[in-house]
Formats: sequence, C-alpha cells, structure tokens
Amino acid sequence: MDTFRTRLLILARLALLLLAAACSGDADFSGVIETGVLEAGAYRAEITAIDRLLFSDAAIDDQRREAAGLQLEALAARVAKEKPAKFMRLESLELRALAERAKGATSARDLDSLRTNWMRIRNNLFEDQWWFARSAEDLEPAGASGGMITGGETAPDPAPEPGSAWQAREAEHAPDSAAAYVPAQPSDGWDVVEGRWSATAVSIDGRSSGDPELSSSRWTFAGGELAIEGSGKVERFSYSVEGDALRIRSIDAGEAGSVEGWMLYRRTGAVMQVAFHDNLRQRPLGFKPQAEGGDPLVVVVLEQR
Repeated sequence: MDTFRTRLLILARLALLLLAAACSGDADFSGVIETGVLEAGAYRAEITAIDRLLFSDAAIDDQRREAAGLQLEALAARVAKEKPAKFMRLESLELRALAERAKGATSARDLDSLRTNWMRIRNNLFEDQWWFARSAEDLEPAGASGGMITGGETAPDPAPEPGSAWQAREAEHAPDSAAAYVPAQPSDGWDVVEGRWSATAVSIDGRSSGDPELSSSRWTFAGGELAIEGSGKVERFSYSVEGDALRIRSIDAGEAGSVEGWMLYRRTGAVMQVAFHDNLRQRPLGFKPQAEGGDPLVVVVLEQR
C-alpha cells in the first residue's frame, strides 16, 4: 500500500511540474511524455475564431473577454479527447487556464501575455500554417467566414483593403484556380444561423456542464425550423430571427404543452453561441448570469458542421 501511495505522489508531482513548466512558457515534453500534432485544418474554425478575438485591435470589453474564454474552453474540451491522451490532457489544462486568464484580461499587457501563450500552445498542438495569425494584420477578414463579436451582436467587418497582408498570403498559398475573395453580405433572414451545428461546450450559470442532452447535441436550422437532437431525442421548434435573438416555439407539443420563448445568439464565422433560460420563456439579458435566484442561464457553443 505504501509503495502504491508513493507512486501516486510521484505521478502527481510530475504532473504539477509539467504543468508549471508549460505555464511558464518553457514547456518541453520531449523524453518525458509522448507528444503529438493535430491536423490544423480540422480545427480551423476554432483557431481562426480565437486568433481574431486575441489579435484584434478592438478595445477589450466584457463581450470580447467572455467570447475568448468560451472559445478556448470549447477547444480545450475537444483537444482532451484526442491522442496521445496524456499529452492532450495536459494541453487541454493549459487551454482551460488560458481561458480563465482571458476572462479576466483588462489591459494591453494582459492581452500581450494571452497572445504569447496562445501562440505557444497553438505551436505545441498544430503544425504551423500560413493562415495562423501573429498580429492584427494577419487576421482573416470576417467577411470570408462571418463577423466579429461586437456588443453582443455579430457585425460584418469591412472588406479587406487591396494588398492587405492577409490577402497577399491567401493569394500566395491558394491554388491557381481559386476564385477571387468576395466578402459575405450581412443578412437579417434565416441564413444568419441556418445550417447544421454541433455542440462543443455547455455552461450553466457560468459553470461548465456535461448535461448529456446538450453537451453532444446537434442543432439544425433550416427554413425557419430548428431541430435539436440529443440523448436519443429530437425536439423541433419554429423560429424567427429578431435582431440578436431567436423567437422560438415548439412544433411537437408533448404532455407539457407548447413551449414558446427566446434564445440569444452571436456568431463568429463557423462558431456560434446561444444563450437561453431553462424554461425558455424569459428573454436573456446577455450571455452572463444577471442575478441569483432566477432561472438558470444556459450557454451552448456550437460549431458549424
């Protein structure tokens, strides 16, 4: 029994040393733990969203802090499922720690530290890609994949200036037959959210949740109808887009009767967050819990499939 406890203590100390080294910016797992590299293209939506939130020249505000934290937590949850398991779990812990720091960032110095540590973790996990951002000039224009989160809404960024750094890099790496860049146009219709989405992270009143009905759910928005599939059940709603909110109403009324209510949404490219109260009826005031004692606020991070 003493030998077993000694081994556990040694393993725990080793894990703490590895995590401390990683957080200091000098992480080197070679010779200590099996490392691995993930296919960056399969994670491009998450990487690009985090790049835009961390490298943007926009002011640091609550919306940006919260969005960066949620995006990093969603990436951490996905990375933790990859192999080699031990290495990916350590990297996932680093991402979660970075998410907490992002939520508390208030100064340019905080932002510089976040950027430095994000680039280090990104390089640990993925082979370098031309579309990785290292400054605001490297950011992919929002019109190519969505909009920048501003004040709780998704607003399209202006089209890139001719000769911009991103456009030059895209031209350099694009195949000869690639079509010219055409910025997406803003829309007030169903196509703002339309498509198939998979849940990558869930929080309830600001705390991560493993709710089985939501954590692995699939959402399909099509022509004013929303289908949410999870835990072997499918719930269907009609919906309309009203500014930064979705007004929804259940289609298949069960024993509890018809449900009608609200969801907030905000989208950055191929990643979207939705927020709603547990009973759906009350319209959320934002993506953070407003006061104790009310109905729980659920926030789901969705990735477009």
